[in-house]
Amino acid sequence: MAIFGYLVRRLLTGIVVIWLVSTVSFFLFFARPVTTVARELAGHAATQATINLVISNLGLNQPIMTQYWHFINGLLHGNLGYSFFTQQSVNTMLKQDLPPTVSLVIGGVIIWLVVGLSVGILSATRSRSLFDRLSNVAVLIGLSLPVFVIGEVLILVVFVPLNQHGITWIQTGYAGITQGIGTWVGHMILPWITLAATEAAIYTRLIRGQLLDTLGEDYIRTARSKGLSERRVVFRHGVRAALTRWSPSSAWTSARYSAAWSSWRWCSASAASARPPSSRCPRATFLSSSGSRSSPRSSWWSRTSWST
Repeated sequence: MAIFGYLVRRLLTGIVVIWLVSTVSFFLFFARPVTTVARELAGHAATQATINLVISNLGLNQPIMTQYWHFINGLLHGNLGYSFFTQQSVNTMLKQDLPPTVSLVIGGVIIWLVVGLSVGILSATRSRSLFDRLSNVAVLIGLSLPVFVIGEVLILVVFVPLNQHGITWIQTGYAGITQGIGTWVGHMILPWITLAATEAAIYTRLIRGQLLDTLGEDYIRTARSKGLSERRVVFRHGVRAALTRWSPSSAWTSARYSAAWSSWRWCSASAASARPPSSRCPRATFLSSSGSRSSPRSSWWSRTSWST
């Protein structure tokens, strides 16, 4: 019962946080001079007629609290409106982007979990060995290279040579899992590696450091003095304790992927191909909610699009 109460409190706290963030975001953007907001949406080269049209269509000439009420009312009814740039329904755009986002997040998280855990544990148990030194070099490279550089390198050293030799399994762009597991993996493997490289490097160092600290504890020395095998000491006592401190950071990183990184980083390995970059690569998009009435409902979402 205590756990249920805790979950309810956390859920209510999350709802309050979402409301506060959305409210602050709304007023930071719209609580400015009307012409400033309209010019930012229409572009600096927009004519006065275009600016007036934006003000009229989005209801920017209404009182700020009226705009806020339309904003909240739309959110509560699940009406996210239409994109100011593409004139498409935001709900439709999100549904289209959800499968690639989920695919990218799942694969990226699995790779950095497996690589980060395994390399970190091996480095800690073989401290100052050749493997540990090589892993340190690999971690340094992973931390130093920007994610878009990793995507470009993978395109140049993996995608292009394989396709030049007739191996077309690895491709850019997105292919759904309904087209086959092999096709899906072939299209996603480079984005997965691109997404996971930096995080795998971070968590390799994190696991190594925490496990080394744990293996130096008194209870670990006691377990060894009792004659327990080194494998049992490491995995039964050391790794378990180290993962306890590591799990919150892991959960936060997974949430961060799905919330922000996934859409942008996809372009590192898909839009960095030989194709010309799509106009739908990351950009902040104003999503306006316009009804058929003369007083449109306005909503603000900061979102990044996919290059597919």
